[in-house]
Amino acid sequence: MSNTAAAIDAFITEVTVITTLPLVPELQLRLARHAHDIFQDAYTFVHGGVGARPYWAFAWPGGQALARHIIDHPDLVKGRRILDLGAGSALAGLAALKSGARAVTAADIDPLAAAAARLNAELNDVVITATTDDLLGHDTAFDLVIVGDLVYEPDLKDRVGSFIASHHARGIPILYGDRSTARRPHGSFRLLAEYEAPLTPALVDNFIERARIWQLV
Repeated sequence: MSNTAAAIDAFITEVTVITTLPLVPELQLRLARHAHDIFQDAYTFVHGGVGARPYWAFAWPGGQALARHIIDHPDLVKGRRILDLGAGSALAGLAALKSGARAVTAADIDPLAAAAARLNAELNDVVITATTDDLLGHDTAFDLVIVGDLVYEPDLKDRVGSFIASHHARGIPILYGDRSTARRPHGSFRLLAEYEAPLTPALVDNFIERARIWQLV
């Protein structure tokens, strides 16, 4: 049986703590209370189904870098309809809303991530649209696509690469945030900025990564 929306909200509230990130102090997120335990907690909650990997409970370096870059360059998002693809906690999408975006859709196939995006939006006094639809392979109608740390499996490299290439070909700008140890999708990227950002909460103590912002060209 699927968990109800109320049960999902209660679970997220129980296993997270409200956190402010040093790189993005303008925003608050509900992040994992216990960085390692959250994986077993989520697996048990969803009985091994979709949502067993709680990526939404962490602020990944690429997402932190995107959020920082957007807040520092609000002209990138002001008045635009934004797709936060593979949104997780929706950190980058929240930064866009705080920076004047017209609307943000946080897309993540994990229903816990969609709920976390909504709860994080409430924390930051903004309204976000969350969807669990798998948008990869579909054309969408947005003014800007932002993606952070999404290529964590080999098949995603191809699927994300095809998605952003098709949108770029239609004139839609693409911003991609990653960390130095991560993959990027296929495509020609121009480096816009670099930041230091630790995974939060940490899975390895005192490990700081270089997070980078790229634009598809």
